[in-house]
Amino acid sequence: MMFWTYFKSRWPYFLVVIYSLFALVLWFANGTDIMIPCIYTSISGYNCPGCGLTRAVILLLQFELKAAWQMNPLIFIVVPAISYFVIKDIISFKHGNKHL
Repeated sequence: MMFWTYFKSRWPYFLVVIYSLFALVLWFANGTDIMIPCIYTSISGYNCPGCGLTRAVILLLQFELKAAWQMNPLIFIVVPAISYFVIKDIISFKHGNKHL
């Protein structure tokens, strides 16, 4: 019951997560890339600081730490930070603070 309430209050985030997970599964299954392209790179033609993070996540999931670091070293800051904020939000929600 708590999960459903949490899901309803955070539905935009869950849609992004579900889409990303679907895209990753599709990419792992047959190499089809349906991820949203980087707007910064599309407009400017230059890589942004976040370029390569999705590929670095894929490499982390494959336990290829060195390759993930070479793809984008920020992955080792971004993943723990996002994990921290998600866990913090879930605990806050569980204790009654239903808003972000």
